[in-house]
Amino acid sequence: MVNFEVMEACLENEFTSWETASIVARLEAEDVPVGRINQLDQVASDPQVIENAILMGSEHPHAGPMRGPRHPVHFQKTPAEIRRHAPMLGEHTEEILLEAGYTQEQVDALDAQGVLG
Repeated sequence: MVNFEVMEACLENEFTSWETASIVARLEAEDVPVGRINQLDQVASDPQVIENAILMGSEHPHAGPMRGPRHPVHFQKTPAEIRRHAPMLGEHTEEILLEAGYTQEQVDALDAQGVLG
């Protein structure tokens, strides 16, 4: 019976002594499916991210210029687009509470109590 915890520890010890590019090359040479896992600061410079134009820029009305992933699905006749910015914390709270049946007076009372802020 294989002890996967022992195997994982052995692989981790071995792999920590290698550079990521060396591990990927070695596994690819043996036809093992492999893909590097990037640190956050490495994502934008990843060749596949660049080649596939995965990141796109947009302008957030409060936060300014932002970069994030483009829509994963592409249609020739109806291309996806960003229609609204990512909301700020609490940006739509009042609207949601009103839609959920709260009165404006109840929302104002919650706000006055500091519940919404």
